[in-house]
Amino acid sequence: MMTSSNPIRAPGGTKDSMITGPVAASIFDAAFNGDLPTVQALFNESNGGKGSSILNKRDEDDRTPLHWACSGSRPEVAEWLLKHGADANAADDSGWTPLIIAASVGSVPLVNLLVAHGADVNRQNETGQTALHYCASKNRIEVAAALLDANATPNVADQQGQLPIHRAASLGHLKLVQLLHAVGKSRVNTGDKRGNTPLHLACEDCQGPVAVYLIETGRADVDRLNKDGKAALDVCGDKSFRAWVVRHVESVDLE
Repeated sequence: MMTSSNPIRAPGGTKDSMITGPVAASIFDAAFNGDLPTVQALFNESNGGKGSSILNKRDEDDRTPLHWACSGSRPEVAEWLLKHGADANAADDSGWTPLIIAASVGSVPLVNLLVAHGADVNRQNETGQTALHYCASKNRIEVAAALLDANATPNVADQQGQLPIHRAASLGHLKLVQLLHAVGKSRVNTGDKRGNTPLHLACEDCQGPVAVYLIETGRADVDRLNKDGKAALDVCGDKSFRAWVVRHVESVDLE
């Protein structure tokens, strides 16, 4: 976190847009720490009592107080900020919105709150990742369910060509794979930039239950080749794992 002695640059980074002093710095700290009385006091003190502009001030990473409230998992502060004019879709210098942060920290209340205030559930950061990508990475099942209920699509690819289900499959997050596929209607045969499908990644990382689910229930294409000319079972971590997958799949002939 920043100290009050450091200058805080608003978007654009020009000298005229620079704000300094304890008010600018401490509102980020207060939001992160859940100190609503301090946030309210700073709001009331700024701009002659018309403090709406301070709610969308930016720190040196282009983050607003709402970003920090979400980072600290502070729904009470976030709700107050939103009701008083904070931008639910503000992006920091890496393209992270408050919603992406809320999903990453695993806060269902924050996600629901932000969605209710117009947050874009399919917004991508600078690497192309959505809130669902971070749910998949961190196994945030309840948050993913809330996002899907809010019409988030699991079929947005990041810059590596990966959908959220690629991540979940690689990490062995079976329940998330099931949710993304059964509820979100995620595609299961999409290849990433290396041509790897979720099944390729599950096999490569020896995620047996996920591989079996993708084949039996998801009807993943076991013959699809990646850019190295290999099918999913060809990239299995070892022969015993491949045999395990084959043995546990009853509805598809893999031999």
